[in-house]
Amino acid sequence: MAWWAGAFTIGAMTLFATDVSGQQQAQSPGRYPLPSRIDPPVPSLKAIRNQLSQVQYTESTTEGDVNDSHDLGSDPPVPEFGRERTDDSVRTYAVRDPWLSEGVESLPTPTDAPPEAVLWWDKDVYEPLRQVPESLPVTLEQILVATLQSSHYVDVIKEIPLIRETSIMEADAQFDWISFVETQWNDISQPVGSRLTTGGPPRYRDHNVTAQAGVRRRNQTGGQFEIGQRIGHQNTNSVFFVPQDQATSRLTINYTQPLLRNAGRAYNTSLTVLAQIETAAAQDELSRNLQAHLVQVTEAYWGLYLERANLLQKQRFLNRAADILEELDRRRDIDALQSQIVRARAAVASRRAEIVRSRTEIQNAESRLRALVNDPRLGDGLMLELIPQDQPSTRAEEIDLRWSVETALQNRPEVGQSIKQIRAAGVRQRIAENEILPQLNAILEMYASGLRGASNLGGSLTDQFATGEPSYSVGLQYEMPIWNRAAKARYNRRRMELRQLEAQFRATAANLTLEVERAVREVTTTYQEMLANFGAMQAADAEVNYIFERWQLLPGSDRNASLLLEDLLDAQQRLNAAEFGYLQAQYNFNVSHIAYLKALGTLLQSEGVSLERYCACNLPGLNLNRAESANSPAFQQREVTLPIDSAPASIDEDRSVLRRVPTKR
Repeated sequence: MAWWAGAFTIGAMTLFATDVSGQQQAQSPGRYPLPSRIDPPVPSLKAIRNQLSQVQYTESTTEGDVNDSHDLGSDPPVPEFGRERTDDSVRTYAVRDPWLSEGVESLPTPTDAPPEAVLWWDKDVYEPLRQVPESLPVTLEQILVATLQSSHYVDVIKEIPLIRETSIMEADAQFDWISFVETQWNDISQPVGSRLTTGGPPRYRDHNVTAQAGVRRRNQTGGQFEIGQRIGHQNTNSVFFVPQDQATSRLTINYTQPLLRNAGRAYNTSLTVLAQIETAAAQDELSRNLQAHLVQVTEAYWGLYLERANLLQKQRFLNRAADILEELDRRRDIDALQSQIVRARAAVASRRAEIVRSRTEIQNAESRLRALVNDPRLGDGLMLELIPQDQPSTRAEEIDLRWSVETALQNRPEVGQSIKQIRAAGVRQRIAENEILPQLNAILEMYASGLRGASNLGGSLTDQFATGEPSYSVGLQYEMPIWNRAAKARYNRRRMELRQLEAQFRATAANLTLEVERAVREVTTTYQEMLANFGAMQAADAEVNYIFERWQLLPGSDRNASLLLEDLLDAQQRLNAAEFGYLQAQYNFNVSHIAYLKALGTLLQSEGVSLERYCACNLPGLNLNRAESANSPAFQQREVTLPIDSAPASIDEDRSVLRRVPTKR
């Protein structure tokens, strides 16, 4: 019995030596890094290396693994969550890279900075404009922090990596141990045609019950191992059945190892590798979606500023028409014509209608910001007014076009996703290549059995090790389809898919280059537009002042005065359009900054966004934090002191409210 137990122990240890060593190398399902066990052969990627800064990728294997090394460019770095910001301003968007050679192509930077003049609406835009119980001053930093913490959309997209991560454990579970129990009861009663069957009785009766229990497992080299213990009890009416009431037992060890098809660690761990690649790609997807959402939030914030300043411009526009109408009313009995009064009254009514629309646009902008952020502290539009506190940027910095393109190719999530798709396609190609091989399996089986009469099951189990010696069998299985067309078709499909993904990667790189170039040009163009609109606004303001002074000096009954009144109203219209044009240029310039960072793929680093993992109720979760959130002041509400939301009943009442806005001529 001792020799059998020792032989059995040594055999079992030999069978599991390779499997255990491979199992220890399996990556934890909770990790994000890509595996190093399999790397698909992608020789055509060498042509892409001119576009990316790449390094030699060598597969790391242990003894017994398939050693593969391919000249494959490393994945472009996924935007690192938690990297320190180089500047606390969101508007610092580019720095010339010191390693670039002299004379590198860059966009020209305008030398004429916009004047540091204080615009007439700069003060009032940060004050309450609606008649609601409370107002809430908000900064862009506070809004971004609230978005990361409260946005429902962010809650949705940050679950993507965690959901994909479960597929790693699911794929790796194919190597887990499986326990099994099988029982069967057979009660046979059948006529016999030979006395040799029963020795006399005309019917053969057999009562047989068996039970088998054990464990089985598939290892990472493709082998199937099973060990099971079977026990049984049998009794028949045959006189040749000796002894009666037989207790039987058999301990069986089976091992089947594929030698060609389905063999090797690379093939059998391919599902785990694919799951790990998909999980890593999910982080790229999270980064891409999160950056797009932060751009939308920033656009909504500056859009709210735009609509509030536009309302002040409309109110000042209305004030000027109201001043003209008031002066014409005073000169009604002197030299003012009725046609002039009617024309001024029509201008007042038209401009008041524009204010109604402008007020609605402010509420729509607030609603959009609330819908994107979903922070309960932002309240609702009926009870709380949101007041942006940040000053739009008018500062321009030099942007190096070549450096921007190279940075984008290294940091954009789309590039990382494309390369991971190529790696996954390479893994699938190797799977299909393995499946072309014929099926050749080596089979090894050993068993020891015991038998006792009088239902002595314990003695039967002891006889397995104490009596005789173990039995064994060794064999080979071979199978090969005649034409093997299905496997060849799958292999060709995988090769074409890989070729398609390589072309898709090149297309992605080209599209990203175009997007970065457009983003760089947009920053410079919007800055130049802002300068041009500032000059146009100044010229329009000078025109209005000049015409207004001439109109005041001319007699009202003169025909030229009526024409000059039309010119004055038209000039005021042009001034209002020029002021809004400058405001729109400011909006475009500030939005182009964050759009440029998104085009580079570095928006999360610039904003100091970090990813924190936690576990609650046995479920993992992710928190998105911003580096400045600890120093960011909380939202502070204040009461409204400027009721403008109520519709005025008369021009005088309207003017009593609108006089709070400067009315520079």
